[in-house]
Amino acid sequence: MRWCVYYTHGQFSDTDGLPYDAPTTGVQVIAYQQPDVGRYILAKCDFYWWDIARSQWFGGDQSGFYQHLFGKGPKMVLFGATVTNAEYEACVKLALADPGLPDKTARLPGEDF
Repeated sequence: MRWCVYYTHGQFSDTDGLPYDAPTTGVQVIAYQQPDVGRYILAKCDFYWWDIARSQWFGGDQSGFYQHLFGKGPKMVLFGATVTNAEYEACVKLALADPGLPDKTARLPGEDF
């Protein structure tokens, strides 16, 4: 598995389909393979998008969403959701422990996990 989107009630990965096939609402965490750190955890964002040119997930706020939306090429955006702390923490725990992704080997500057 190269990436996985974690929702409060389930998950969707590249083994299930293309980024464009993922459910669009309720995203809590996206984890993916990243050469510098092994497993990168993307969380705490209002919006998440697949950048087809870089074959990578990104996340951000409304400003980042619009920058992606007005860029060239096909668009794919997933929406985060507000949940309880316990629900969010369960998704993070799942993303950190998923055996389908490489172990986390380092942290990038500013990375929470």
